[in-house]
Amino acid sequence: MTSSQIFWGWGVYLTGALACILALWWITGSVNPRIRRLLRMGTTALLVTPWWHSAEVNILMPALWVMLFDGVSHGFPEMARAGLPLVAATAVSGLIATSLPVSEKSAKKIRSAETPEPKPEGQTEERQEPTL
Repeated sequence: MTSSQIFWGWGVYLTGALACILALWWITGSVNPRIRRLLRMGTTALLVTPWWHSAEVNILMPALWVMLFDGVSHGFPEMARAGLPLVAATAVSGLIATSLPVSEKSAKKIRSAETPEPKPEGQTEERQEPTL
C-alpha cells in the first residue's frame, strides 16, 4: 500500500467518522449535559484513536478496527495489542468528560425543555373534545 493510498483511506475514514459524530451530536442534543459529553467524547475517542497495523509494518490505522481484525484473524489474546490502548484512551476521555463542569446555560436549556411555559393569568385553557 502506498502512502497516498493510506492518506486517502484516512481521509475517507475520518470523513465518515465525522459524519457519525455529527449525527450523534444531533441525537444527544436533549440529553443531560454530563451524559451527552461522555457519549460524544467516548465515541470520538473510539473512532479516531490510531494504532499500528502490525509489529512489522509501520502504518497507523484506527485502533478499533485493528483490534477487531486482530480478534477475528488471530483470536482474543491478540486483541489486547490494540484493545488496551483503545480502552485507556476511551477511559481518559470519559474521565475528562465527567470531570468538566456543566455550564449554567446548558443546564437551563435542559430544564426549560422539560417544564412547559406558564400561561398568562386570566387566560383559560382551551378544551379539546375527544374525537371518534
